[in-house]
Amino acid sequence: MLTYPQAIDVLNALIEQSRFYPIEQKTARANTVQRTSQLLTALDIMPFSYPIIHVTGTKGKGSVSAMITAILQAAGYRVGLYTSPHLQDFRERIQVNGELANPDLVAALVSQMQPIMNTIAHLRWFEAVTALALSYFQHESVDVAVVEVGVGGRYDATNVVQPILSIITSISYDHISVLGETLTEIATEKAGIIKPNIPVVSAPQPREASLIIEHRAQQVNAPLHMVGRDSYYFPAYPSLSGQAVEIINANGRTEQYKTALIGKHQAINTAVVVAAVQQLNKLGWKIAPESIDRGLANVRWPARFELLEGDPLLVIDAAHNQSSAGWLAKTLTQLFPEHTLTLVFGAMSDKDVEGMLKKFIDKAQHFVLTQARSGRAMSPEQLQTIALSIGIAEQQITLAESVEAAITFAKQRQTQLLCICGSLYVVGEARDVLGLSPAPLLAYSGQQAE
Repeated sequence: MLTYPQAIDVLNALIEQSRFYPIEQKTARANTVQRTSQLLTALDIMPFSYPIIHVTGTKGKGSVSAMITAILQAAGYRVGLYTSPHLQDFRERIQVNGELANPDLVAALVSQMQPIMNTIAHLRWFEAVTALALSYFQHESVDVAVVEVGVGGRYDATNVVQPILSIITSISYDHISVLGETLTEIATEKAGIIKPNIPVVSAPQPREASLIIEHRAQQVNAPLHMVGRDSYYFPAYPSLSGQAVEIINANGRTEQYKTALIGKHQAINTAVVVAAVQQLNKLGWKIAPESIDRGLANVRWPARFELLEGDPLLVIDAAHNQSSAGWLAKTLTQLFPEHTLTLVFGAMSDKDVEGMLKKFIDKAQHFVLTQARSGRAMSPEQLQTIALSIGIAEQQITLAESVEAAITFAKQRQTQLLCICGSLYVVGEARDVLGLSPAPLLAYSGQQAE
């Protein structure tokens, strides 16, 4: 049997192999679902022995997945969570009841998968990892799994699942080279997870996106709950202790909730989660109001406005597109209006760097531009060129060749607040540099609801 490091090597070998695969046109990307299905069928995993909740979106899909997982655990269910990407440790992607995947079980399952993987032409890394996660959950006898889409939805490997509930979080611009350059195109890919007769819950969307979602749901007779149309949310002012929100649900009842996650954007995510729980209860699940409250209070989502006390105060956030950077800048301004801010920033070459940096011009006094250890990372010099072009002064910029060097320099500055953002790779490396362990997404102990 493979050891755990050998199992990871087997999976990672698919990344190198895929460089030599023919480029698939958009219409041929459906092959990713077929390959994943082929692998799962050979492993005797399909049909699935457990119900699945499928989550897509541009912003908030990780937070929503973590919140609904925490609530289901609080209600006494054994819950699998498949999320991506990982920040520090591959095992973050696959969790059961808040525990990172067991390395010995990962090794055993990959050992079982390897001979089958070798028979599937053009198998991709994410397809194999998705099959691994779904196999892991079956082995662990979960009561339910929350499965987060990797990219898009329609042609994502996770779309092999037949869920009991589909969730679409806020849609905006990201991965445009894959999903399309308009919100209509992006929403079409996201709406591809909507299945015939399966209920779907959506966050409030831009008009172009909502039209696509409504049309797809009507087309396949999927009951649709749209937050902002069928229920309403009213966020309180952000607090360092979390985000409170008032929700008027579909029957007109007003309810108060508070999540441990920080920022007004988490009010939107909370409203989506509450609507999703109500849909689950309609399907016969037993999720009491107390379980909702306890789950929301105990959820943790590393590198999502992760606040570390000290001098200076430090915020780590995985914002990596213009919209999420806007929410981050707004939350920093609301919570720390008088604090001076130094921003440690790095980004991948396919991201809207100009759009992200513009969000911080009015708040940050200094920008430390850096790069993660990734071939896709934009160099500090390239970032500087963009920063200068949008009006950030040269004296406001420092270049650092590594995340560690950037953090070291930033901590030496006379600043009250330090924020690290721009890329999941950057914040993952930052957590390593700062000595933060790869943590489960949940702080919940697993105690059953009464």
